[in-house]
Amino acid sequence: MAFGGLWLLFYAPAVNSRIFEFSPSSLAPPLIVVAFALLERQRWIWLIGVLLLLLGLKEHLAVVAMGLGLWLLPDSERRKEGLLLIAGG
Repeated sequence: MAFGGLWLLFYAPAVNSRIFEFSPSSLAPPLIVVAFALLERQRWIWLIGVLLLLLGLKEHLAVVAMGLGLWLLPDSERRKEGLLLIAGG
């Protein structure tokens, strides 16, 4: 979570959103942190909702779902969910 907080301080769209016009990319970092927390708690329905919200912000954020799926691949108990996230991304 500390990494997520530091990321918000230095991520260019989040920093620039305080100075310039609103950009949907500025909402992505907190949602990615929430998605990771939901993934670790295995709250699948909420995770899908957050990923769909991310996808609604920018279409290239589907890569986040793939990254979360890659995070699950080494865990043999959650490998199936990881493959589904990669395929869905």
